[in-house]
Amino acid sequence: MNDLTHFNKRSPIFIIILGSLTAIGALSIDMFLPGLPDIRHDFQTTTSNAQLTLSMFMIGLAFGNLFAGPISDSTGRRKPLIIAMIIFTLASLGIVFVHNIWLMVALRFLQGVTGGAAAVISRAIASDMYSGNELTKFMALLMLVNGIAPVVAPTIGGIILNYSVWRMVFVILTIFGFVMVIGSLLKVPESLTVTNRESSSGLKTMFKNFKILLKTPRFVLPMLIQGMTFVILFTYISASPFIIQKIYGMTAIQFSWMFAGIGITLIISSQLTGYLVDFIDSQKLMRGMTMIQIIGVILVTIVLLNHWNFWF
Repeated sequence: MNDLTHFNKRSPIFIIILGSLTAIGALSIDMFLPGLPDIRHDFQTTTSNAQLTLSMFMIGLAFGNLFAGPISDSTGRRKPLIIAMIIFTLASLGIVFVHNIWLMVALRFLQGVTGGAAAVISRAIASDMYSGNELTKFMALLMLVNGIAPVVAPTIGGIILNYSVWRMVFVILTIFGFVMVIGSLLKVPESLTVTNRESSSGLKTMFKNFKILLKTPRFVLPMLIQGMTFVILFTYISASPFIIQKIYGMTAIQFSWMFAGIGITLIISSQLTGYLVDFIDSQKLMRGMTMIQIIGVILVTIVLLNHWNFWF
């Protein structure tokens, strides 16, 4: 499907496919989180090893985000998107049958790389097909799907674990990947024409630009703040299934409801920030929110010190 002349870029199916692809990270993380304690038990491994199935997915996601853009700039969008989703689907299927924790960690990394690539390429397709206010409105639609995923995914995971085993989560992800492959083949056109593609030196240019950015204080400081925010967030994400279910005795489905509630607060806070920035200087707002975050971390640390023996 390569002809954009008669393509309906407002097609609901097209929007749903791209929106689902942007949410692939949230789906792959949040849906399996309630099952982390069961994964540790099934593989007879440590909490740290079980958490690696999350950490390596995140590292893979970062690699996919890093390299997929320049690759698709030189080869086109559609082909790398389809290849990424095929590999994602096969990795998900492999996890269903895996019986070794280290093989699962490797497959999760592969899931992350290909899932990150698919998410980046889907946003690039949107940028190719829209511009100006149209692009803003379309990206808002994609972000709506992306915002819903952290709320819905843990609930789905909790329900699955209430009636089945953690492997069923990856059966669902396999089906999701297969549907995205078929959808991409049938409903996603090649949005980057040959004349607009960059040379194969895209990766070299990318690293050159990174070097320049890392020497720019205006970029480095916000990057460090955002980076530490994600460290805090994903430290919580990786530890919370064990803490909430093993220490506080919640079931998988109760944990999923709690996590969905946190997802709702993330959506509210992001919308609130967009509103407050019209009345409060962005630098002051960032400092204030960072201080609130630090206070939250200190309070959580104090609570967890009472359960220190859990980690040994």
